[in-house]
Amino acid sequence: MEMPSFDEMVQLAQSNPQEFEQLRQQLIADLIDNSPVHSQRRLRGLQFRIDMERQLAKTPLNTCLRVSRMMHDQLDRLRQALLNSPQSETSVSGQSADPVASIIPFRQIANR
Repeated sequence: MEMPSFDEMVQLAQSNPQEFEQLRQQLIADLIDNSPVHSQRRLRGLQFRIDMERQLAKTPLNTCLRVSRMMHDQLDRLRQALLNSPQSETSVSGQSADPVASIIPFRQIANR
């Protein structure tokens, strides 16, 4: 299924909320179904959590805040995992946070 433009989605949400919701669910299902098989279970679980947060929210703004909080919590967990990993001396780019160099005493060079 082809993704409608943002403006088309807004128009549909305003004119026919039920059809918009059906389209939203179909697009999400298509995205998950077309994802790598090893990711599909995790994506379905994540979508379930998002749907539950949406049901618990009393307003659209509250929904946005709840989902945003979920994303920030996951980002914080990722940050903590990276900081606590055995490679925590290495940044995400793969470069050491503090450059390390071998220091050769002058005596070794002079004896050569």
